[in-house]
Amino acid sequence: LQEFPGTMLAIVQMPGENRSNLRERQENLLKCVNAIAKRAHNKSIACSYHPNSPAGSVVRTEQDYDFFLSGLDHSVIGYAPDVGHIAAGGMDPLAIIQRYRSLINHVHYKDMGSDGEWAAMGDGVIDFPGITAYLRDSDYGGWIIVEDECPRAMHEPDKLTLDDGVYAKNILLPIVAV
Repeated sequence: LQEFPGTMLAIVQMPGENRSNLRERQENLLKCVNAIAKRAHNKSIACSYHPNSPAGSVVRTEQDYDFFLSGLDHSVIGYAPDVGHIAAGGMDPLAIIQRYRSLINHVHYKDMGSDGEWAAMGDGVIDFPGITAYLRDSDYGGWIIVEDECPRAMHEPDKLTLDDGVYAKNILLPIVAV
């Protein structure tokens, strides 16, 4: 990554099969994430930690976030909230973003339906306009990327990407273009 100035290393763990030995696994993951981020930082590579929400993930609930994000070495790594994974973990994405705003250096947008399945951007329950307005009002200047993992992503990725772009242009761009 040193060959690509300004590139950020996003660190995400592979989920396990379950959440057994949770605290031990969280502590081990925390040591690994901080060590990787420190090595990257020493080479002038920015890092961000990205939790995910599959059932076997060790960082998926509010209690997990409280423990894990407070244990990150904030001098070498930031936090990349994924609003879909936050919601899938039973949390309010805007509330989590507000709570950890000082750590955020990268954001992922993903929508989720009321049934807990991934939805096309704008078709689910995530409050993208509210989150976008908060990020604007809190002077967030980093990247926001869309990760659309709804079923259409497998069958019509080009059309879905265009639809996500239309949503971003019509709904989100006016919020940040004030």
